[in-house]
Amino acid sequence: MSPNPVMWERGGVVGAWSGRVSSSAWQRARRGGRVALALPLALAPLLALILGSQARHWMAEALTTICVLGGILAAPILALAAWVGMFLPAHMPLHQWSTPLFAVALVWLAAALVGAHVHHGAARDARD
Repeated sequence: MSPNPVMWERGGVVGAWSGRVSSSAWQRARRGGRVALALPLALAPLLALILGSQARHWMAEALTTICVLGGILAAPILALAAWVGMFLPAHMPLHQWSTPLFAVALVWLAAALVGAHVHHGAARDARD
């Protein structure tokens, strides 16, 4: 007698189900291949936008704004949440996440400082 008599009795059913899964996997793989072939065609207009100087300038300005606003607004909130989490018992999720929250807040604040410095330098160069 096998360790699991239910699986032994349904061996034919399990085999048929396995065949359906594998044929479904092949269909998904073929569909994924078609998507992979069409992906460069879909990305061409996006690349054309990114390669333009005006679009690159706009993206740099947007990224700088996100870094600065996040560093000014989100970093203190994350640091405060991490600080509160340090006082909670060790089994609480916020306590377990306090170190990564401090790290994210520190990195975001550093990105804000660097972004603001670069933005200020670029604006000063544009005036000169």
